[in-house]
Amino acid sequence: MEAPFFWLLTILAIEAFFAEPQSNRWVAIGMLAIINRPEAMLVVAVLLAALVIVAVRTSETLYRKPLTKQILVHGALLGGTLLALTAWRWFSYDALLPNTFAAKTGFLLEQNPCWLCVPL
Repeated sequence: MEAPFFWLLTILAIEAFFAEPQSNRWVAIGMLAIINRPEAMLVVAVLLAALVIVAVRTSETLYRKPLTKQILVHGALLGGTLLALTAWRWFSYDALLPNTFAAKTGFLLEQNPCWLCVPL
């Protein structure tokens, strides 16, 4: 059910990035996308990497320092969001992955006590 909302946020973040890469709007939308689905960090990491490439390729030092500071702030906000979500999952569920993942895979020791037993 969260997939259409995830794609909406992803498209909005990409559109906001292309409209104005130095704005905070795409970062805020990216933070919402990370809260919705953690794999959104891949999308915002690509956008952040594009800003890093622009900062490296900018030859004028007058523009490089503000852009570098902004990249660090954007990275801290996006990474902090993912870290907060991960900490919340750990303290709430004692797991880093959602319960649906554990229920479908059966790789947890609590679900499969005989994990060394291999059927012949």
